[in-house]
Amino acid sequence: LPPPYRPVVFTAKDDDTIGEPIAGSTGIPTGYYANPVLAFPGGVSASLANFRVAYARQALSLSGGAATVDHAQL
Repeated sequence: LPPPYRPVVFTAKDDDTIGEPIAGSTGIPTGYYANPVLAFPGGVSASLANFRVAYARQALSLSGGAATVDHAQL
């Protein structure tokens, strides 16, 4: 059998809904955190799948590259 589905989640330090709360978390995410979450320099091609981005000003940044995005929540 294949392993269980485990998406990657990029979220705020104050978001206690994913995993274990971290020290200093307020439990109430407000505003925006990452800007961007993932950045790819020019000429880089990326294939991204099975991820979620929450509380970010910008999710992805591509500088002249290309990306294929599948099964994502932005």
